[in-house]
Amino acid sequence: MKSFARSVMPFLFLGILVPALHAQVQNAPASRKHIRTRRAPASREEVDALQKEVDSQRVEIAELKSMVEKLVESNRQAAVATLQAQSAAAEAQNAAELAKGTATQAHSAAASAQMTAVQAEANVRQLKSDTRQQQESLEKKVSAAALVTGWNGEHFYVKSVDGNFELSPYGYLQTDYRAYEGTATPANTFAIRRGRFGFQGKLYKHYEFNLLADFADRNSTLVREFSLNINYLPAMQFKFGHFKEPFSQEELMTAAYIDFVERSPVNNLVPAFSPGAQVWGQFLKGAVEYHLGAFNGKSFLNLNDQSTPEGVLRLRFYPWRNSSVSRLKGFAFGGAVADGRTSNGSSFTGLMPTRTFTFFKTETANGQVIRANGELAWTVGPTALRAEYVQTNQDRQNLGKSGTNLPGVVAKAYYISATYLLTGEKRPENGQPKPRSMFLSEGGHGIGAWELKVRYSNIQMTDGLLENRADQISTGVNWYPNSLVRFMLDFNVERLKNPISSPTALAPQTFLSVLQRVQFRF
Repeated sequence: MKSFARSVMPFLFLGILVPALHAQVQNAPASRKHIRTRRAPASREEVDALQKEVDSQRVEIAELKSMVEKLVESNRQAAVATLQAQSAAAEAQNAAELAKGTATQAHSAAASAQMTAVQAEANVRQLKSDTRQQQESLEKKVSAAALVTGWNGEHFYVKSVDGNFELSPYGYLQTDYRAYEGTATPANTFAIRRGRFGFQGKLYKHYEFNLLADFADRNSTLVREFSLNINYLPAMQFKFGHFKEPFSQEELMTAAYIDFVERSPVNNLVPAFSPGAQVWGQFLKGAVEYHLGAFNGKSFLNLNDQSTPEGVLRLRFYPWRNSSVSRLKGFAFGGAVADGRTSNGSSFTGLMPTRTFTFFKTETANGQVIRANGELAWTVGPTALRAEYVQTNQDRQNLGKSGTNLPGVVAKAYYISATYLLTGEKRPENGQPKPRSMFLSEGGHGIGAWELKVRYSNIQMTDGLLENRADQISTGVNWYPNSLVRFMLDFNVERLKNPISSPTALAPQTFLSVLQRVQFRF
């Protein structure tokens, strides 16, 4: 309103001024006429002067008239502008009220849109949830039927997507060449030492099975192992079937991973595969391992000849497995005891594992059979140290004259061994080293992994009347071109120590044997 008043004031001022000027112009000639009537007749010069004055005033009047007309026109235009401004202000007010109404409607529409968006988002979430449930249900149905195949670095496998079922074929082939020097030694020969093939896998994740057959062993049945292990709790697992009795660390190491071509003479005194059952497990993150089982104790698939099974208890400790001292993580020690019975069976064999000679003939045994052992292993970096001691006693009840008891067959044996990987790979406790640079591999021509080894073994047996002892010094080299192939070369010095015990016995002497092996596993 203040701005409108300031714009109107000049026009009000002009409205007052213009009439006053007009009145002055209208009265000016009358005044001059009145003056002329009062004066005397003028001269020519006066008339001319008056005429000039009149002309000058006429000019002024014309200018004033023009000014007045301009002021009137300005006043008119100002009035028109004022009316236009008032009209525009009214229209602006109407527009503001209309905009306010539109804004209210827009706010209401926005609120409605927001509610619609919230509802739409809820619908989308529900749709996603329904879709996910349908997808999961479909995936479960597909998983139940789908299979996955591949290679895990050790074996081929076929398994279901959900992991409930798994099957892996596995096996190994060992081809040997053996050379001997000594009295009554075997002929030099090539041999297929082992040709084993089988399957291992899982049923419903917790049932682990193993089937292994040997197609090269001519002295035993075809089946080597056939077992089922229930692994629901790592601390308490149950194993059934035909498998190795848990007694000796050297025997429990699979033949595909042993350090030398043949196991030490200690292995003559320990049980191997037998039908039976055991409960076993690990505590403290693998720091303690135990086995408790019952077996026939009569070797491969043989039935028991006594109502009492052979009971076996084994304990193994890894004191520093979970510590921060890396050099001691691979240190382990333990032992086992076994108590069984035999009825007119055979005593422990005196044939050296290299098959070079027999230093103690087999006796007939009857009655209780007791075994005990202590073991130690330490793997650190490329080095592995192993040691084991075994002592056994087999009764010979009712085998003497008139059914008297004879002295039992007592045997003692031990070994100490060491291996070292010259190429620096890490030596696993029970496994094959993986070369840093594989030989004849894709993308390179490395040298593989090279390993030096040495072992000393000693064994003695007595039946109360006769006694004999033998020892063995073994050394050699292992070459691993890759993680699945191995070349082994052993040099053995074997000594028969005791004097001749019978006319047919071998004289004390030293034997030499060279064993070479090529092994492939999968």
